[in-house]
Amino acid sequence: MVKLDNQSVVEQYSRLVKNRRDTLPRKRFRSTYAGIWAVLWQVVESRPGRVEVMWVKGHSNIHGNELADQAAKVAAQSGSVPVMVDLTQQTDITAFAHCYGGLVEIDLRQLLKQQSTIRHHQAWTSQRRVKRAIPDIDDVEWNSTLAYVHDRHAVFTFYSNSKDTHQRTHHIKKLHGMLPTLNSMQARKPNLYPTCVCRRCELEKEDNDHVWKCPLAAETTTEI
Repeated sequence: MVKLDNQSVVEQYSRLVKNRRDTLPRKRFRSTYAGIWAVLWQVVESRPGRVEVMWVKGHSNIHGNELADQAAKVAAQSGSVPVMVDLTQQTDITAFAHCYGGLVEIDLRQLLKQQSTIRHHQAWTSQRRVKRAIPDIDDVEWNSTLAYVHDRHAVFTFYSNSKDTHQRTHHIKKLHGMLPTLNSMQARKPNLYPTCVCRRCELEKEDNDHVWKCPLAAETTTEI
């Protein structure tokens, strides 16, 4: 009997080891760490006796579970080399994908999506207007930034409404330095905006940076 406090691992064990023969090949081969699960299934199948895995609540003073948590914590904090599993010790999966010399341990579709996302992000960050709008672009934490831009609604969920659309448009324009400041409006309609000098201080042109740094707007920006 193996007691684990990780519900996801227990569910995967049930699907990819215990009931593997009833699981469709698509599910077996596209699962994360598919090769390791296949080796584990081969071990369980070949050894005498029966292995049961059950979920227990974490930190519930179960001696074996507490020891496993301590061992995992020590291993994660040490500089030891991870244990390598010989994937040839199983017969269910005959071929494994590799990328740049490394074993692909996730779904290939997910890998291709990640590659596409990275390529698009690299192309976007390489644009001159983006570099001009975001001078410290190399120091940006993009996961949190994009979560804010999309108001924490993942794009692939197709969540949308009128308010969400307006907020997202505003966030994207702000990120690209496209808010309707005087320098931007003059570039669009020079006949209506003959000058882009800040109407408050009348010292510098009004752009996205000056809006926050204008000395006569300090009280307002501090409140914000």
